[in-house]
Amino acid sequence: MRIRIQEIEFGVNEPSESEEFYKSVLGFELSVSQNELKVLKPGVNELDLNFSLHVPQGTVFISFLCDDLEEIMSRLINKNIPFDGPKKSHLGMKTISFRDPSGYLVKINIPTDESPQWLRATFQK
Repeated sequence: MRIRIQEIEFGVNEPSESEEFYKSVLGFELSVSQNELKVLKPGVNELDLNFSLHVPQGTVFISFLCDDLEEIMSRLINKNIPFDGPKKSHLGMKTISFRDPSGYLVKINIPTDESPQWLRATFQK
């Protein structure tokens, strides 16, 4: 049997507002547009499913790995979206976090020289 994660789906009140947010802040591309559904593609076809001790039990959030954290922080600042960080995170990464228009916690990580080689090589493929 083969299985993979198909999607991460957020319940929202305004799909178009979320579409605009993820397109303008993170550069995602729209792949499906219906009145009640917007599907966005981040451009990288890898997804990790993590079970961790470094976040509180019962907490679920979405994390993105990027190659230019300064660019994302600049976009957030330009849109007056408050964020926490940057600060040191697990696996030697640097991270920021913020809430999307529906209140979901979003984390953006970038590998540093302290990160394992396999993580630093993510965007070198």
